[in-house]
Formats: sequence, structure tokens, C-alpha cells
Amino acid sequence: MPAEVMTYLMNNLPFAAHLVNAYQGTDFEAVYLDKTRKRFSGSGERISGTFTRVLQNESKTSSLYHGSGTADVLAWSLRGSALFLFDFEQTGMQETTYNARCFVFPRSAFVRSILNFILFRRSIIGEFKRTFGYIEDSAMTFHRGDRAPIENYPAFSTPEGRQQIMEFQLLLQRTMGEAEAAPALPTADIPKQTAQEPAGELP
Repeated sequence: MPAEVMTYLMNNLPFAAHLVNAYQGTDFEAVYLDKTRKRFSGSGERISGTFTRVLQNESKTSSLYHGSGTADVLAWSLRGSALFLFDFEQTGMQETTYNARCFVFPRSAFVRSILNFILFRRSIIGEFKRTFGYIEDSAMTFHRGDRAPIENYPAFSTPEGRQQIMEFQLLLQRTMGEAEAAPALPTADIPKQTAQEPAGELP
């Protein structure tokens, strides 16, 4: 996925959350809390809280976030604050690599005593990897032309939602080209007396 597409999604978090929900059946949520879009509340499968984008470079490919909230990991429901650094760069025509670092500061002294457990650390890292995997997979599925989840998703049936979908589609076409058309059905599966309809081009 091109870096420009990732930039768009990371700086339009409510849209990214709805896109993932539509294609993955998840229940992510992101809401901006000010006009600058620096503060937002969000929730995922196991993480929720309020965050502020503290720093961002000019190209919007490196961002530092600070926030507080709750993370459900293994048998613990953890409350505390966190610093999250996310940066990415394009390494190919349609390939982007990213680096995510998270520093967590739990309120509980007991929880702080277990932070070095490998399993605990892997659980935190796994949550972030899964979330970014959802984002990339949803964007690519959209680009390939699967529109059924979008059509059935309430947030994209509003005028604002349809406008966002159009903007995202134009961005993908500009950065990745037209999506490949779906393969035609084998002629053996089509009754001889029924004329096959021409395959339409995907938007």
C-alpha cells in the first residue's frame, strides 16, 4: 500500500475505523475532539482511551501520540498512560514499511512489576500489528472492488460517508491505478440459452 494512502488513513481516523469495521466486522471507533484533529478518543478490540497527537513531521509520516486509557491484555484490565510513536515510509511502488513503538505507564505497581514478561509484551505488540493489518487489508479489499460491505455499512450511506468513499477511491486510483476487473464466469457454467452480460468495469 502506498505511503500516501497510509497517510490519508492515519490522518482520517474516523474514516479508517469505519472502513475496518465494514470489512472486518470489528467495532473500532475514533472521534476527533477538536477542530485541529489533534485530540481524539478511540477504542478497539482491547484498547480504549483519549489521545493527543503531540508531534508530527511535515510529510505526516511520523507522529507521536500521548494518551491515557484502558487496555485488556491477557487476564488484566490495565489503566494508565502511554506514548506511541508511529512512522512509515514507502519502500516500493505499492509497498510501505512502518515502525511502531509504544511506552506504557500503568497506574498499578503490581502491573508495573510484570511488564518484562515476554508474553505480556508480545500481547501488546500483537494488538498493534493486528490493527494495522486490518487497515491495510481493508484498504486493499476496497481497491480490488469488493463494495458489498461498504453498501451495507450505515456510516457510508450518509452524504458525508459517500463523499469520503469517493475521495478514498480517487486516491487509490491515483496512487495504485485502476482495480483489476473481477474474472468472468466459466462459459460452461452459463446456460446456452442465456446471453452472458458484459462484465462491468470496477470503479
